[in-house]
Amino acid sequence: MFALGSVYTYITGYYVTSWRVIAWLQMLPACLLGISVFFIPDSPYWLVEKGRQEDARRALIRLRGSSYDIEEEFLEIVNKKIAKEAMGRSVMETLCSRVFIVPFLRIGALMMITQWAGINVITSYMVNIFMESGSSIDPAIAPILVCTIQQVLALVSTAVLRVSPRKPLFLFCATAIACALAGLGTYSYLTQHDPEPDHGWVPVFCVVSVNAFRTVGFMAVVQLLLAESFPTEIRAYASGLCGAFTAVNMFGATKLYPYCVDWLGFHGTFWMYGAVMLVEVIYGAISIPENKGQSLVKTEEKMINSEEKKKADYKSYNNETPFRY
Repeated sequence: MFALGSVYTYITGYYVTSWRVIAWLQMLPACLLGISVFFIPDSPYWLVEKGRQEDARRALIRLRGSSYDIEEEFLEIVNKKIAKEAMGRSVMETLCSRVFIVPFLRIGALMMITQWAGINVITSYMVNIFMESGSSIDPAIAPILVCTIQQVLALVSTAVLRVSPRKPLFLFCATAIACALAGLGTYSYLTQHDPEPDHGWVPVFCVVSVNAFRTVGFMAVVQLLLAESFPTEIRAYASGLCGAFTAVNMFGATKLYPYCVDWLGFHGTFWMYGAVMLVEVIYGAISIPENKGQSLVKTEEKMINSEEKKKADYKSYNNETPFRY
């Protein structure tokens, strides 16, 4: 949907000169998105939390398909709710516990680092970037081309996610993005004194690569991890906090881009973005779990690590094992 919205925005911006008319036209996809929400079933996890187990069962069947055996997953959800009620922990206590802090440090930090790798900066300054990088394609047309390719690849990403393990896919796409960012900076550095550089297709190729790998596996994996990592009772709060911190970092990175170009030069700025993305590759390799094919309950338990489980097992062992001389 992001890619489709980008195509729509750049096309309207190319043909319409009034920014007020463009702003009104942007209301159309927002209204369509709002209408489509009414056709999406409620989350089975949320329904179980509200005591609507039959509705949760029907929603799970609708989401998984009538041929899918939902009983094991449904029992996991119900048992998880019972275990949480037995703990008697409030939302604020949960937000201050490992259940929130560990996933936030893993996924929230990953989302914030992403903003400083320049991915959203490219979207905001795409026309300027094509002008400054020496692209041979019309800077007003190039964003439409880039986002059209991105939209096509967005249709492919769903199939890729079904067959590919998430962690290797994320690391591969992040590494490819880092190479594309570094390549854009290198091309600018090598042609900075050439008024009519050869190979003007290179900047377009680099920007297309950034958006392509972002769409196919990078952001898709990040969004899936965000949806899967937090417990149901705090998922809305946790997602909101991650989104808020990410928005602050996105604002900072976007606002500072012109200053970075002044201080570091165009090539230095994109070398910096490539270096930040390499840091994200390392951080992702350390922090991201592999959740493919697992239920949300198993994912939640895996995300908060095994430390609490180890402590519980140790305590249980000491209580149950008699002392012997």
